Amino acid sequence: MRRAGGTLGRWLILGLLALPASGRGAESLVPPSMRQTPPVADPSPAAMLDLAAFVERAEQHDPKLAAAFAGEDAGRAQTGRARSGFLPRVEASGSRVRQRTRLADQALPERVEREWKLTLTQPLFDWDTWSNVRLAEAAQIRAAMQTGQARQAVRLKAVQTYFAALQARDELWLAQGQQQTVQQQHEVTRMRRMGGEASLIDLRDVEVEVERSGNAVARAQSTFRLRMRELEDMIGQTIGEIAGLPAAQPVPEVYPHEVRRWLEQTEASNPDIALARLEHRIAGLESSRAMGDYLPQASLTASTGKQSSSVQLSGRAVDVNSVGISVRIPLFSGLDSMYRQRQNRANEDKALADLDAVRRDVLALVQESHLLARARRDEIGDLERQAAAIQVALAATRVGRQVGDRTEVNVLAYQNALWAARRDLLRARYEVLTHGVRLKALTGSLEMSDVQVINAMLSREEGLRPPQTEALAPLQ
Repeated sequence: MRRAGGTLGRWLILGLLALPASGRGAESLVPPSMRQTPPVADPSPAAMLDLAAFVERAEQHDPKLAAAFAGEDAGRAQTGRARSGFLPRVEASGSRVRQRTRLADQALPERVEREWKLTLTQPLFDWDTWSNVRLAEAAQIRAAMQTGQARQAVRLKAVQTYFAALQARDELWLAQGQQQTVQQQHEVTRMRRMGGEASLIDLRDVEVEVERSGNAVARAQSTFRLRMRELEDMIGQTIGEIAGLPAAQPVPEVYPHEVRRWLEQTEASNPDIALARLEHRIAGLESSRAMGDYLPQASLTASTGKQSSSVQLSGRAVDVNSVGISVRIPLFSGLDSMYRQRQNRANEDKALADLDAVRRDVLALVQESHLLARARRDEIGDLERQAAAIQVALAATRVGRQVGDRTEVNVLAYQNALWAARRDLLRARYEVLTHGVRLKALTGSLEMSDVQVINAMLSREEGLRPPQTEALAPLQ
């Protein structure tokens, strides 16, 4: 497995989405994303932001991740508090009592009693204390897992939001290119109508397409503004431009190809499954703690102090020292202990059922993402060939229109088909990357190194101009 893990690691550097090496030991329960990432300087307002900087900034600005860090601190404090139950307790006490007694018409002498005491109590056996320590340690592990879970979630959300904005921007540019093409087609048709080469019906068909393309651009602009607002909300600042994915950049395949490998890694390190397992373990510890209702408690007690009374020994103080062992044995506490045991066993069964439900849901998501990533990756080549074929057919249709074999409607149909093919190609490319990142997150192994690999595929120049400039140019 270690040899296979090294191979997968090399694929990660070369291809993007390699499965992480297995055999991490006991720390595999806690996702590796728990490790702190160094803070980065805030980008200047309205500046271009690449994917890596955006993800790091999103981690710093995410309230759920900050809450998870605070939960980790609380878990460590809870463990220390539980362990303090093994330490001795020292108490000091003192009293001064003045007592006046009257019997019939006779007043008895006033009595003044004074006492101070220093008491030390050392627990010897207390099942509740042992159980509390084990529960606190499990709760601390749970807080660490929740931190890793929150980090995976914010990274996945940041990458998905960034890609959604990129896709919306590219679709906007594509719609604008289509609108420009249709507008030029409208001008050509109008001139041909004036020359008697096109009919009024041809002109009206093109005008309808002009209106449709205008509406498509308006919708694309609204979607792009919404996606950019989502980006800005995640980091709390204004973003000017975002780096783009070049059209010539090949999209990597998902590796390993076998879904079985992804499922095995998910079983081992998925944060949701690991947390569900831990919840089942905690339910078992709660059942174990309930045994303390039937077990004795023993403690060592030692005290020293002084007592004095105005009646006895002429008010002189008397030293009082004691040491002993106290044992408390529960005999009957009603039916509380019995029902507590039943409740804990039911909670344990519930936690086991929840674990099975979470496991099924997560494994189903892994299979879905793997299938979609592979399908979209295979679809890219088909869409590229489809777009090229439609472009050739469009050129032939325009020639046929010039000789009278084709009409404006035929040209518009091929233009719309070409636009749809290019749009589907854009979506397929982004969906491959998104599902690949989702697979990494489902296995609990989405690291900043993975984000850096994707970030290296992006180009800042692509954020300043529409991609596929030649392909988007109006076809003559």
